[in-house]
Amino acid sequence: MSFLGFYFGEEGYNVYKDMHHSSFNTFLHGLFMPFVVYGVLFGLPVLWSRTASQAHNWAVVIYVIYTLYYFFFDFWGGLLTAVFYLPAVMTFPDWRNTAQRNFVVKLCFVSFVMALAIQEVIGHWMFEQKSSDVSVVLTSISIAPLFGVRGLFGIA
Repeated sequence: MSFLGFYFGEEGYNVYKDMHHSSFNTFLHGLFMPFVVYGVLFGLPVLWSRTASQAHNWAVVIYVIYTLYYFFFDFWGGLLTAVFYLPAVMTFPDWRNTAQRNFVVKLCFVSFVMALAIQEVIGHWMFEQKSSDVSVVLTSISIAPLFGVRGLFGIA
């Protein structure tokens, strides 16, 4: 089932998996997807929050939504992903002033962009000889953390 190019659950996972044929590319995604996830998990809440505790609460909400979504169609993969990303939620960056907050946002943005660039250039262009399919970007956003963890542990 799809809605505006967004595929749900197991079908979404299979659509995303079909874009990654090289085992090296799958492993590479597993290696660098945490930097993308951390960039989103830390960066977005920090960007739209006034305090570190408020940002941490938003990060927990995002984490729980992703975890419940994965449990819905892949319990064991969801559990592995939840355990893998739990330290990120528990060690959320704190900031005391605007300069520290801005540093966290910049660090998250750089982490996010560099990890995506490495996955795209090395993983897709060099090992798949094709670029990512941007038509399924929403599916990618929802499935990539699960796919990355499974790829890292060789069960993609």
